[in-house]
Amino acid sequence: MLRIDVSRLLSQDDIDSDIKLENDLKLLYDAAFNSGYYPIDFELYRQPDGSVAMVDFDKFGWWREDGAVRFPWTNEWDSKAAAYYMVVDING
Repeated sequence: MLRIDVSRLLSQDDIDSDIKLENDLKLLYDAAFNSGYYPIDFELYRQPDGSVAMVDFDKFGWWREDGAVRFPWTNEWDSKAAAYYMVVDING
């Protein structure tokens, strides 16, 4: 098994300035939305070869039809909060 290099944690600024990564994350959210899941609490690390590794993706919520998100720990976000906490704008 290959080891993931966790020395270069990506920030929101890193994500915002990398259009390819931003587009990949939009695909993630789109696929998750189509499956009914809301991914949250993951970390992205730049690898020595330039690729990005996602680790610690252990928390998910469920999308509701009105755009709100319900979490297993009984929290719920309305659609504005759900959009705000995504690392990319899926509508843009």
